Amino acid sequence: MLEFYKDGNPVKCNPIFKNGRVGQCVVLTNVGYSPDADLEVNPLAGYAQPAIFTIIGKTEHAYTLKDTNGKIFVVADRSFGASCAYLYDAQQWAQWCKAHEAEKLARKQKKIEQLEAQVDLLKSILIKQGIRVVTVEQADALGLSL
Repeated sequence: MLEFYKDGNPVKCNPIFKNGRVGQCVVLTNVGYSPDADLEVNPLAGYAQPAIFTIIGKTEHAYTLKDTNGKIFVVADRSFGASCAYLYDAQQWAQWCKAHEAEKLARKQKKIEQLEAQVDLLKSILIKQGIRVVTVEQADALGLSL
């Protein structure tokens, strides 16, 4: 499951597990495979992430997937659903990624604003103590060396 917190509440993107449907576009992401993984046993290990697939077949214990190059293969596990723990509905994943990026940007902006406020406070304290605060450009104009 992909998850981040916004305003103290989790924002989640759940994997498809056994809930995928034929024709559904899915994304493989957020999983690390061993560099020497057996591609016969786990064909998903051969793909850089995120990777996009279309479900073209489904049985009780397996999905038949088609990659963007047209390669077709079957994902099946002893306990079906284990590989599918890293497959996400493409639309839901894209919306989650957009929200996650927006939240990261908002957090960075909030941190910048906090730091700017702290710099302004420090500057005002220094000025009250009689220290002159100047920019690099002002120091150059006054002939001060830094």
